[in-house]
Parts: sequence; structure tokens; C-alpha cells
Amino acid sequence: TSYLSVSAGGTGKSTMDMQNTATYTLLATAGLDSPWDFVGDPNDDAGTENHWKIFSGEYPTMEWEESIPILTTDVAISITQTTAASGGNVLSEGGNVTTRGVCWGTNPNPDVSGSHTDDGSGAGSFVSDITGLASSTTYYYRAYAINSDGTVYGDEHSFTTLELASPTVTTATASSVTRTSALSGGEVTADGGLAVTARGVCWSTVPNPTTTSNTGITSNGTGTGVFSSDITGLNNPVLYYYCAYATNSMGTSYGEEYSLCTLPNGSGTEVDPYLISDLNSLRALSKNSSIWDAYFKQTADIDASDTENWNSGEGFSPIGNLTTNFTGNYDGQEYEIDGLYINRPSEHYIGMFGF
Repeated sequence: TSYLSVSAGGTGKSTMDMQNTATYTLLATAGLDSPWDFVGDPNDDAGTENHWKIFSGEYPTMEWEESIPILTTDVAISITQTTAASGGNVLSEGGNVTTRGVCWGTNPNPDVSGSHTDDGSGAGSFVSDITGLASSTTYYYRAYAINSDGTVYGDEHSFTTLELASPTVTTATASSVTRTSALSGGEVTADGGLAVTARGVCWSTVPNPTTTSNTGITSNGTGTGVFSSDITGLNNPVLYYYCAYATNSMGTSYGEEYSLCTLPNGSGTEVDPYLISDLNSLRALSKNSSIWDAYFKQTADIDASDTENWNSGEGFSPIGNLTTNFTGNYDGQEYEIDGLYINRPSEHYIGMFGF
């Protein structure tokens, strides 16, 4: 139709007509059923997509960049009683994305008028911390992005927060065992959605010590995290059972239960050896590898028949192993140890002394 007034298909347009915005925006133009929507054109009344551009002296061209953002929503992870993590990915801005984030609520189709995060601007991935949630509640969430054309939302997902619970705690195995003390502790790894108001270690000479039934107990602060506990006031040589505990308003939880045996009398030197006078002092030698390089002297005959009930039927645990050899000195002084029981068929180098 260049510089012609008639085309083979009917009424044509000249080059000057086709390079004039008015040709496409005025309904009075012959052959035009409705106005075109041009980017930034004041006569744009055919829609809000604004995909067309025209410059002075040129033909209309498509504006390939979308005018509204395109984005996705990340599936929520790290869900607790009161928090979760999500995010999204702005694949296309469609124009400057000034704000992006995640919105959530207890009803479908949450929007930015309710709870939401503000996680920067522009295209690309982002991470959102969803906070202030109620326990045992289903939440709907979706990513959002805002530019000059409005607010667009990503795909919607849902999750249910965890129930409130007592804390989760682990027990640290005892170290620095002496005749009257030891060092333990633990770690509160989860608070159950409520404040941890007490934590520590409890111990007893019988299994399953608790905060209300024990020989001794420590109090080592509040909250989550690692803590240390000094176990003191012990007798010797005595077997003690111990475990960590943590308390919130839902109750008290306990970590793994372990046992320790306080050291026998003596200091472990050649002139003042540890004295092995009964089965408990022999057990102390077996359980405390930290003294396997010391001097020991047996001072009486020992009935070891009860070892049949030790270690879930495995019996006596040999003195010395592949990790820590026995390099000390044991003087039996011609006393006997009778009825020592060991049932460890899958282990090697088994006896009262191992390695």
C-alpha cells in the first residue's frame, strides 16, 4: 500500500497513514473496528495490555515484553508451630517490579492486604520467612509481584503448622568423671512452639531419672541450644544413670539415658594406684577409658556373676579396645575374679582385657 490509495483487498492506507497513530486509535477510521492499545498512548481505551508501540515516522511494532509480571511460588519448607519458609521466582517483570514477596492467610486467595512479606524488587528468585502463625492451622499462601500495572500472584499452595509439643532435647555423654563428679549437658533442638523455661541434667542410682524422682538435678538456663551441666555430689565407686531434660508449658521431655561409674579410690599413680576392691570398682575401670593408662591394684576377691545382666545381655565390656588400648598396669595380687560374663560373638579380642 506504499503511497497508493487503493489495494487489491479493498480500502488501503498510505505509508503516511500507517505511520500515524491516529489511524489506529480513532474509530472513525475506515476499516478499524476498535482502537488499538498503544504503550503510553493517551487514546488507549481498548484494554490494559499495551502490547503495541509506534514511533514517529515508523510502523506499529509489537511490545514483546509483558506489561504484568510472571512469577511462581515456592513450596513451603521448614514448617514449625509458628513459622515456615517459602519464596518465589519473578520470571518476567513486565515493567519494573517494585515489590515482591509472599502473602498468606487462613482462607484461599490471600492478597497483599493481609499478612505478607516484602522481599525486595526486580526479577529472579527470592526467599520469604512466614512468621506469626498459629499452631495446628492450615494456611494458604502465594507469591506476589507489583509493578506499575498492578499486582500479580503466583500459584497458590497450602500447609498446616505443627501441633504444640514439649521440647526436643538430646543428652551429652559424660566426661571428666572423677570420684565425686562428672560433666554432661545436652542440647534443646526444638522448643515445641513454646518457650523453654527450664533445662538441665538429672541423675539417679536407678534407671529413668526424672525432674521429680532423682538423686540430683541441675538447672542450666532456658531456651534452645547447647548447655553444660556439672554433675556433683556423687559417691564412689557407684553406677549412676543420667539424662538431659527440657520443660515448656506443654510438659517436660528427656534426652537419651546414659550411665557413668565414678572412679575408685586412689589417684592412678604407681605409688597410689586405683584400688579395685569390688564389682563396682571393676565396672569403673571398664567404663572409663580415660584412665586406661593408669596403675590399678586389686585388693579382694570379686564375685562378677552379676555381669550376666549388664549391657542388655552382652555382659562385661572389655578393658581396652581398638580406639583406646589399655596401656596401664593391673596388679591382681593373686586375688580372683569369679563369674565374669561376656557374650559378644561378633566382636574380636574379647576378655577381661581387650586391646
